[in-house]
Amino acid sequence: MRKILCIQLGRTGLFLGDSFWTALRDDHGLKHPGKYPSFPKPRRFGTIAKREAYKKELEKYRKKRSRYLFGINTFFDGQDELWYTPRALLVDTDPTMRDNASNFAVPPTLENWITGNGDADANWAKGYYSRGPELIDQIVAAAEKPALENGFAGVILFHSLGGGTGSGLGTLLLERLRAGGKFRTIATVSVLPSTRMQENVLEPYNAVLGLSKIAKLADLCFLVDNEALRNLAATLMHAADPTYPEMNMVAGRILTDVARLISGIGLPRLAGYLLPEPWMNLISISAARFHPQDTSLDPRDLLQQAFSVHNGLVAFPSEAGKALVRSLFFRGSLNHNTAMKELRRLQDQLPPPFPDWPSNYMVPHFQTLGPTGLKNNLTMVSNHTGVKTALIRLLGEFDQLYRKRRHVASYTSQGMRETEFLEAVDAIRDLIQAYQQIEAQQVDRDEDEAK
Repeated sequence: MRKILCIQLGRTGLFLGDSFWTALRDDHGLKHPGKYPSFPKPRRFGTIAKREAYKKELEKYRKKRSRYLFGINTFFDGQDELWYTPRALLVDTDPTMRDNASNFAVPPTLENWITGNGDADANWAKGYYSRGPELIDQIVAAAEKPALENGFAGVILFHSLGGGTGSGLGTLLLERLRAGGKFRTIATVSVLPSTRMQENVLEPYNAVLGLSKIAKLADLCFLVDNEALRNLAATLMHAADPTYPEMNMVAGRILTDVARLISGIGLPRLAGYLLPEPWMNLISISAARFHPQDTSLDPRDLLQQAFSVHNGLVAFPSEAGKALVRSLFFRGSLNHNTAMKELRRLQDQLPPPFPDWPSNYMVPHFQTLGPTGLKNNLTMVSNHTGVKTALIRLLGEFDQLYRKRRHVASYTSQGMRETEFLEAVDAIRDLIQAYQQIEAQQVDRDEDEAK
């Protein structure tokens, strides 16, 4: 039960998803468009020694192939032992996006591409009430088709919360998928907009409207905050002003490690572990920085980098909240005993958030195959109350717009009630308050213990 369908929705979803597939394809050792290199067959051996040498090389090839292709059926459909195609559905309301897809990692076909007749114009209401309904039946039918297969675990939606298609149609799609009941686990990779990289003034409206609903519909929301991603990409790419392709490349590399973790333990199991309560489903991801291929970091260095506030896809100060659950994925050549020793040392320094909390709230996972081009690495997936920092920032950006009722008419003209703005804000505030209440429990318990 580990097969996953990835839906790439809207412009951001398409390009971020493409970077993800490119990185995951490379990580599995596949060559474009999806073939694992075959082992050459010799015409003649000549001598017994050459025959034996060939057998040894063939055995090495088979072991290497087994390591690289481990778990590949989670995200790829195999046509035979060597050819693999990403299990993806690509959707956009804008029909022109299909013209830009010739170099995508997912080759466009009639089955995996769905486009509309016009853009959602970066407007949640247009994506939800106007453009979305034109496509929703076709999208749901295409998405539910793989769900009939044996071993199907769920769906992951790649989308932006700042766009009209990603937020509006994304909300409508998750409503339909949840109501259909065909998917055991529904997850999203949701990109939060940043005012420093704002492409449209309506992004705060779209993000609040979308996140207020999607957080209730999805089992897991892996957040990618453009503010944090830009800073991380600037450091890794040595660029003062990183481009969107560079940012997508960084995010794609990190999300590939998350995909490898999902391939190893399954999406439902990961969701069950990361969620102390069903509503606590906003997940942050951080990783040790990419280092040169000839450099092998020790577990302490990997942990130090993964725990750094500068290496996450959602940025918040270390004192901004409590980590409720952490899943740590070590990859590559490292000593497992040393890694466990360093992790126990770290757990002693960072005790559980509450006295009665399980002591194993940090769970390690290991894979001997390192990421592409790296000897080893560590990716950490966390349920951390610090994500409220991004929500507070988002509400502040929303208030700056809504205080003067700017552009409200462009939403109500699509059939949306203005009270939906207020309902969405209340939902986000309730979420922030819920995280704050969890943090307050720790403060109260600390005070009681001090008396």
